[in-house]
Amino acid sequence: MRMSSLNQLSQSIRTPVSLATIATSHGDVQVATAGDAGLPSLVLIHGANIGWGMWYAVIDRLASQYHLIMPDLPGCGHSPVGKNANTTFLREFVLPLEAALQSMGINAVHIIGHSFGGWVAAMLAAREAISVRSLGMINSVGIDTYLNTKSKLLSIPPIGDKAVASVCVKTNDQTKAFLGEPMSHPETLSDEFVQYARDVFNTSASHHPLSFTRRFTKPLQIHPELLLNHVFPTIAAPVYGVWGGEDPLFDISRIKAAFAVHKMPLHVVSDAGHVPMIEKSTEFCAMIEAELSRL
Repeated sequence: MRMSSLNQLSQSIRTPVSLATIATSHGDVQVATAGDAGLPSLVLIHGANIGWGMWYAVIDRLASQYHLIMPDLPGCGHSPVGKNANTTFLREFVLPLEAALQSMGINAVHIIGHSFGGWVAAMLAAREAISVRSLGMINSVGIDTYLNTKSKLLSIPPIGDKAVASVCVKTNDQTKAFLGEPMSHPETLSDEFVQYARDVFNTSASHHPLSFTRRFTKPLQIHPELLLNHVFPTIAAPVYGVWGGEDPLFDISRIKAAFAVHKMPLHVVSDAGHVPMIEKSTEFCAMIEAELSRL
């Protein structure tokens, strides 16, 4: 019998990864864990709709120091669509994850979020239903209002609709090309991860990556719910950023200015695009470790 891509990805990681489905009043949430449960807890929240597998390149190193908790957000990865689907981002993604972590008895945690997961992480920290010790923002949505030309075009319904219909992720090569577009080093994507992502994208029409990310915009602008400028002052935990400096989705000068305004430290991985934890995993982990060691 052919091994599932989820199992193949898990077995490519030296550290054992355990999977569990956590039932909440908002729907079920799949959570992957790795590392000794006696270590400090570190929650890693993926971007887009790919799932916990986004963290594969850093699990071995980080799990030697932290108990990693890596959820699949509702309707992403291998979590089913939740009961709050197509309401607000807060109700659809933040509340189910918050409930799942509470059900697991997870508290006093460090949280790191990538892309859309950064916004989710920031909202968890701001709500304070869970005690957050630190918040790491990795190439995160909501820091700034900037949209590049392609994102602006995709935000216009007729153009975006055509793009969703034309972008195909049926083969591994197509999937790798899609994943690699915002990266400086797509060659760092492992075969196991590409197969995993391809299977996630083809689970259902709602898992099409462009369908998911297009929800982050209104015509020609970031969705107003995702803007974090007013949220950062309400977060008690220390906040820092790690950013791929060559990410085409952001203007790095504007990102630096936004972090400076809120007096939050920002570490730039100069030779990386949108996914620094895969493209430059060693440098990425060193930056995370340096921040967490200060706490």
